[in-house]
This record gives sequence, structure tokens and C-alpha cells, in this order.
Amino acid sequence: MAAHPLSGVTILDLATIQAGPYGAALLADLGARAVADPRTYAGKEGIQVDLQTPEGKEIVHKLIARADVLSHNFRLGVPERLQIDWETCLKINPRLVHVWMGTYGENGVHARRPGAHPIPGAIMGGAMRQMGRGMPRRRNRS
Repeated sequence: MAAHPLSGVTILDLATIQAGPYGAALLADLGARAVADPRTYAGKEGIQVDLQTPEGKEIVHKLIARADVLSHNFRLGVPERLQIDWETCLKINPRLVHVWMGTYGENGVHARRPGAHPIPGAIMGGAMRQMGRGMPRRRNRS
């Protein structure tokens, strides 16, 4: 039996909503070892750590040192506060791929806001786009 394409790759998934956990689960299906919070478990090894404590940060830094990929979707400023930002991770593990999935990107009026689907889709007009061509139809109420 052939090895999976991502055999030997370790992903530390700290993401909590949709794209992050789902993406790491897909990579686990391709053979990666995905370590994640048990609440986003699908196909991953579970670990629950409080990143706001020195002990929690130490545990995560040890995991970062051995990981190939770190993925998270914290809003801007949070990774720096939790000491899992790119600069800190680079010092711990120079070969680490650091994946950030921000809802609104790094710039703009919403950059520092938390967000999860469907809010960004509605803000960007995606919800209207799903309705099809033309103006939304009005329902008759009888």
C-alpha cells in the first residue's frame, strides 16, 4: 500500500471555526498528523491547552518546535499576545509553515474584528450573490 502524500507532516491546528479545523482535517485525510483542540477533533489527535498561562504557552512552544505547520484563525493582535505570532514561531522553528486564516484580512476597517461565516459573506455581498440574478424577490404575505 502506498504511503499517503502527507505522511510524516505534523500540523498543529489552533483554529476554531470552519476553514481552520476543516482544512486540517482534510490534510489529516491525506496522511498528516494533525494535533488540535478536541472540540475540532475530526481525524486529529486532541490536546487542550490554556494559551493564556505560562505553562500553556510552554506546551504549545514545544509542539511548535516539532511541527511542520501551525494553523490558526485568531484575530489580529491575539497571536502576538499569545506568543504564537510569526516572529516568535520563527525563532522556535525556522522551518515552520505559519498559516493564518483571518476573516477580514490584515488591513481595512474590519481587520481587528472577530468574524465567522456568514457575517463576512453578508458584508461582502456574497449572501446576495447566492440569490441569483436580479433583485431579491419579495414574498407575498397573506
